[in-house]
Amino acid sequence: DAAVAGIVLLRLIVASPFGLTLRATRDHARRAEALGVNIRALQWTAFVVAGSVAGLGGAIFAFLKGSVFPVYTESPMSVQPLVMVLLGGVGSPSGPLIGATVYKLLDTVITRYTDYWQIVLGAILMVLVLAFPRGIAGVLDGRRR
Repeated sequence: DAAVAGIVLLRLIVASPFGLTLRATRDHARRAEALGVNIRALQWTAFVVAGSVAGLGGAIFAFLKGSVFPVYTESPMSVQPLVMVLLGGVGSPSGPLIGATVYKLLDTVITRYTDYWQIVLGAILMVLVLAFPRGIAGVLDGRRR
């Protein structure tokens, strides 16, 4: 499955010297620079890698849908992935997948039972985000350790 392959690739990048250097730069940029890390080049490389992955995702989306329309850039479509990532956990490579699964499950179940599904879904998502600031994956990672 493409999602599993993406998560495996992301874990490989995070565990690579490139990923560790990115993390070191995020945690303490001045210390990383003092150790000889070219922060500008590293940030530029990270930007290019992220843009390439986003472009590939957009190309796959367009291929699977057959075409793209401006409606795909409207707020609900743009906010959903962000909510999924926040729900699953920003700091975990598997967080977005967990968040997307939980979001779609909640969306599917709630829309069956009420006409006010957006309000109910929003309230549940707010409670989940407030209860789990590191996301669901962050809680699961904390329990494993």
